[in-house]
Amino acid sequence: MITRSLTTEEMMIARLVSRGRTNAEIATALGKGIGTTRNQLRTVLLKLGLRNRAMLAAWYAAQSGNVR
Repeated sequence: MITRSLTTEEMMIARLVSRGRTNAEIATALGKGIGTTRNQLRTVLLKLGLRNRAMLAAWYAAQSGNVR
């Protein structure tokens, strides 16, 4: 399963992206700067081979069983 390659914080970022949160909202939720959050999001996308937030949201939904 691909989720093993993501850290707990990276999974949290994926979850928040799937809920439609902005980078600023994610940064606030994690207590990080916006630049750090942007870099972490980019890392998540690279690890999963995804191109954008929409693909990440769909991936997270599938992983969490929210897609039939």
